[in-house]
Amino acid sequence: MMGSGCWRWLAMMASVVALSVQAEQRVDLYQVQELVASQSNEARKVAAADALARVLVRVTGDRKIADLPEVASHLSQAQNYVLQFGYGRSDQTLTDEQGVESPAFALTFRFSEPAVEKLLKRLQLPNWPASRPSLLVWLIEDQWPNGRALVKAPELEQSIRQEALRRGLPIQFPLWDLQDQMVVNIDQLWSFDETSIREASARYQPEVIVVGRFSRTSSGEFRGVWQWLDGESQNMVDAQAQTLAAWSAPMIDQLADLLASRYAIVPGQDLTGQLVLTVNDVDGFARYREVLTYLENHEALRDVRVARAEGTTLVLYLSPEADLAHLQRALQLDRKLVPMQTLQAPDGSETNPLMYRWYR
Repeated sequence: MMGSGCWRWLAMMASVVALSVQAEQRVDLYQVQELVASQSNEARKVAAADALARVLVRVTGDRKIADLPEVASHLSQAQNYVLQFGYGRSDQTLTDEQGVESPAFALTFRFSEPAVEKLLKRLQLPNWPASRPSLLVWLIEDQWPNGRALVKAPELEQSIRQEALRRGLPIQFPLWDLQDQMVVNIDQLWSFDETSIREASARYQPEVIVVGRFSRTSSGEFRGVWQWLDGESQNMVDAQAQTLAAWSAPMIDQLADLLASRYAIVPGQDLTGQLVLTVNDVDGFARYREVLTYLENHEALRDVRVARAEGTTLVLYLSPEADLAHLQRALQLDRKLVPMQTLQAPDGSETNPLMYRWYR
């Protein structure tokens, strides 16, 4: 029998593994892969336009962004925004207009982040910062007549991950190790036992918890329900599709639309003017530079000015790109500044400033 110390060690190690898994779930918003039938300049030009359209969907949070006339005119010049590109092998094929099938090349583009951001500003388009809410997905299949089971198949997880990448959403899956199984079981997941699901998910620190419950028909069609917890609210969507990626698409789109509306910075949205922010625990020049560098490069801010330093407290004037609520949510997601407890909700004024301490 294991002693309590050994159990604590196992739990600690499992938590470390979970956090390392979480840290790896980063979405590269500016790299896109397209399939092309040849390595000709014309094929690359067409592929670059499609790739830039996909990048703009990710960075604006608007899945219909490419339909805007002012955007369409820039897609034809998409290669101007390409930082680098390269060809690779692919095991897929493409079919031309005559129905002829041929091997495809994988063409990978990396777009220039500064150039794309400059385009967004020029066209007054939303900018959804790269610090985004993470999704934890529990996937359960009703495998009749063998019962229900949590799905831990890498190829199925990868298909959902690729679908989430389409909208720029970080996504992770539970380890389903001993620590998970001690907190929640398959029946609780299937019945969407909110308390147990929250407890089991806490170690992964997700902003959104998603449970997908499905079965497969004799023809292989996926049918089921996606249900998720977003803070204190929850939502649900029924779906059916021939592939897992297509089955997950409605959930991914609904969540991305919701999160983009909450976190994307819309130019001209700010009517509040300058905000006052104080940062505590700025003890030394190195930390002073860390704070300034972080805020000066933040997508939600146009300008940052130091007002004064009072001991280890730094007082700054901020010119936000969005309203106060958007800025506070963006800072919360980054987890660089920790809000301090106050008697009343801060409004960013001189008498009631935003109060944070620098996270060490």
